[in-house]
Amino acid sequence: MEFRKATPDDSDILASMRVEFLREVQDVYPGPRDEELIASTAHYFRGATARGEFISWLALDGTETIGTGGARLYELPPKYDNPTGMNAYIMNIYVKPEYRRQGIGERLFELVLNEARERGVTTVHLHATESGDPLYRKFGFTPRVSEMTLNTYGKQVIPRNG
Repeated sequence: MEFRKATPDDSDILASMRVEFLREVQDVYPGPRDEELIASTAHYFRGATARGEFISWLALDGTETIGTGGARLYELPPKYDNPTGMNAYIMNIYVKPEYRRQGIGERLFELVLNEARERGVTTVHLHATESGDPLYRKFGFTPRVSEMTLNTYGKQVIPRNG
């Protein structure tokens, strides 16, 4: 088992693994939109990794990528509990099913978290799957219930009056 930091050249691998992850957590079967999603995701990873806005690590078994973990780094105005304003959003902590329960996901998570800290990140966010929740709590993450989300994909957003 080998762990290495991903580069922009790994964008196709990162994109394919992300789509595997999304299929699993969103219970989506492979379909005609996969190719477009993989291509646009690879484009994102290539640029964001090159700019240092996205960090990622790979777990390899020989030449096969069997796990990934990454984080989007971003800055917001400082506040009392985050005086640097530096944030990370952890995503894509994914290990292929046949390699789970061997500490691979935990190691990927640790590598991503440590790199984020080394880059000055003081606040880290993530959304946990049911299976990932115990790992994140082990590292000190706590649930928050104050967040809200609006997805405007394919919708016209018109504020309501009264």
